[in-house]
Amino acid sequence: MSTKEAAELLGVSQDGVLALIDKGVLPAVDGRHPKTNRPMKIVSRLAVTEFSAAYVSLSEGARSSGTSIYAFQREQTRRGIVPAFNTGVVLYRRVDLTAVTP
Repeated sequence: MSTKEAAELLGVSQDGVLALIDKGVLPAVDGRHPKTNRPMKIVSRLAVTEFSAAYVSLSEGARSSGTSIYAFQREQTRRGIVPAFNTGVVLYRRVDLTAVTP
């Protein structure tokens, strides 16, 4: 799938997806657009599914907790949980968010 499609599935910007690809966190291959033949990055659906199972965006975490992004981020900081990535998109590891802190 294209980086635009991957961004829609992950709930992040296309620039965020490109940053994750550049960091080597989200695997992608070079390919060509089927209509325009322009170079593009192609991300497998499996890679997006696995990435989504491991990470949650700041906005998705806030939405699922019923709070604003600021309140969600403040609460995670209070709990000692820092974002796994903060390059164009803020992502938390799902396992960190579900861990029970004393």
